[in-house]
Amino acid sequence: MNTSQNNNTAVELAELKAEMDGLPHYFDAETEKERNALWDKRRALGKEIRAIEKALEAEKKNHKNQVWAATSMPAVMFFDELRAVIIGGDDPPKRMPKWRLKLADDLGVEIQPKDSARVLFDCRALEGRYLDAESFTEKRDDHRQLRQLNFRILHGDGCWIFKASAGQYSSDDQTGHKVDENKRLIQEPIGARQARIDAADIRLLDLKNRIIAALTPEFCSDGIALLSQNCLICGHGLKDPVSRMRLIGPECWGKAGVNAPILIRTSDQTASDVVERRYGLRLTEAGEKMLSGSTLKPDSA
Repeated sequence: MNTSQNNNTAVELAELKAEMDGLPHYFDAETEKERNALWDKRRALGKEIRAIEKALEAEKKNHKNQVWAATSMPAVMFFDELRAVIIGGDDPPKRMPKWRLKLADDLGVEIQPKDSARVLFDCRALEGRYLDAESFTEKRDDHRQLRQLNFRILHGDGCWIFKASAGQYSSDDQTGHKVDENKRLIQEPIGARQARIDAADIRLLDLKNRIIAALTPEFCSDGIALLSQNCLICGHGLKDPVSRMRLIGPECWGKAGVNAPILIRTSDQTASDVVERRYGLRLTEAGEKMLSGSTLKPDSA
């Protein structure tokens, strides 16, 4: 049950309770027949209300369990190859880089490869308004409008395993106590705050599903969107245009070179075609030569 379905069920429950409250009192019935009909009506409504409440409670527990449950996902070839280039190199970096990628306008993810047989990547996803590279580096209090989910990608049997480790609600979820302009506590109906927390848990589950859906095996087959211009191998900032286009600095390109799956072309595309389609730039003849040959991954067809 997603957020929309859950809201519809909650509305249905509220309508049933309102209908129950609107029924005449049992003792107000004038005849035995009316009392029996009223009794049957109340009993049927009560049974339906209890069934929905039970289903909602089970769904709440299920949502929380699903957020933290280990979930299998297909391996992403791009990250797998790039991690192998970094860890398997002759001189692996002392500190692993952090790749900050933009998966959607309101969704970014930070992925750090790990030199471990079990843990492949440490990751952090942010979802919400005003998302940029600083959202991952500045204090959490400065970006409380963003929903956060920390997770690890583990090695599985023929697949990867997505395992969430921590999550934080967005300020838009309004999971705290409500206060007025004088910061005095506002009295709310019983269960109102818990209902907001339950809805926020569903949004965390939706965030998890969005991440898994975005990280497909074909991820990066048509380019990637980085939130910051940093080398994918060592994490240092990129300054020259060619390094920014291939997303790897000159020193790392000389070491890791050539199998790093950054630019991909088909048989009828030149390097200029690829760069123009992905970045809106047109290479000069010199730039074409620099990004041709070993720089481009050969056509797999």
